[in-house]
Amino acid sequence: MRIKIVKKPEAYDRELERVYEEFNVVDKDAELCIAVGGDGTFVDAARSFSGPVLPLRGNEKGSTGFFADLSLNDIDFVVQGLKEGRYKVESIGRKIEIIHDDQQYYAINEVSLDYVPPQEVHFRIFRTKNGMRENLFPYVMRGNGIVITGSIGSTAYNRSLGGPIILDPEVFCITPIAPDGIYNNPIILSRSEEFDIQIVEGSGKLAYDGILIDTVDKGESFNVKASDRTVDIVRFYERRETLDSKLRRLVESRTII
Repeated sequence: MRIKIVKKPEAYDRELERVYEEFNVVDKDAELCIAVGGDGTFVDAARSFSGPVLPLRGNEKGSTGFFADLSLNDIDFVVQGLKEGRYKVESIGRKIEIIHDDQQYYAINEVSLDYVPPQEVHFRIFRTKNGMRENLFPYVMRGNGIVITGSIGSTAYNRSLGGPIILDPEVFCITPIAPDGIYNNPIILSRSEEFDIQIVEGSGKLAYDGILIDTVDKGESFNVKASDRTVDIVRFYERRETLDSKLRRLVESRTII
């Protein structure tokens, strides 16, 4: 089996010795990817690798590894399970497609629009469903911006803003950032919908997964929709972590001791 490994440079080489011994570790044309570390490493792997990703938690303090059922302590089990084919590939959701200036970008966690100080950003959100385009809100939104996410990214930037943890992979969540207006709550919408965000006043930094795309100015816009590209992960039949365990780790990773 050809395996790609995504991790911090020179990290975990000793812990991954068995993987290097038992498999053909490659940079290209891999059958699956092992992402060792926290959520950031998993997102990097899912964005750069089109095949299934096996997330393994590393040893970083405060790292959640929300989608990882296993850690580096389970490496012997992982190697044996891969060799024997005791795993399945599961889709956990679709990537988010962003179109700006005729360029396409694909997010795993979220799309964000953050205001450029000192002026807050004012914008309208239009939704398109079944060919019908309409205002999402009856007024101009204003504040420090918005985050658009789904189930994969709901535990990241979205959660830090007070947004919900999402379990349904077929919905979007739009969460305002420090809103200054009548409406200040997140809103859940179907992934069958598309969104156009148009800047009315001020400017905002448009980014995906923390990667800057461009500064969007007054009169400019960008489009957001669900991509046909899925995020697939590798899971083992007998070692699937329960949701309550994941949520416990999520809380503990944010607890200051």
